[in-house]
Amino acid sequence: MQTRFQIINALFTGFRIRGMALVLGAMILVSCGGEKSDPLAAIPESIPASSKQLEKVFSQAPPRVKSQSQKLIEAYQRGDFEEAAGMVVQMQNNPELDFDQQWAIRNSRSALEKNLARGVEAGDPKAIAAFRRLQGSAASQ
Repeated sequence: MQTRFQIINALFTGFRIRGMALVLGAMILVSCGGEKSDPLAAIPESIPASSKQLEKVFSQAPPRVKSQSQKLIEAYQRGDFEEAAGMVVQMQNNPELDFDQQWAIRNSRSALEKNLARGVEAGDPKAIAAFRRLQGSAASQ
């Protein structure tokens, strides 16, 4: 016959095992969530990644807004970062943008600034001009 201590110990051991199994199961469920499909989940690290994000977010935009985003993407593709800086500033001030579009433009500006920083460090006059254009817009906001 088991003593009270042995019975209580057996019960607590069972609770501990069940508790650990529950925690492990919860951890598996949380980690199996997969990647987010949100196109704005991360700031793009490069100009091409930023362009792809812009294309996704602005694909269903009104024609005028979509036209602006297309001009920005084209400036990126040509490597005309001064024009891209101007388009980013113009789009940041556009009250027609919805939340996701505003967020995509912020992400685009961050990617552009990262790219321009490398050019500024190398002494590229075009990168310096584009960076000044972005700085001027930040000072006036």
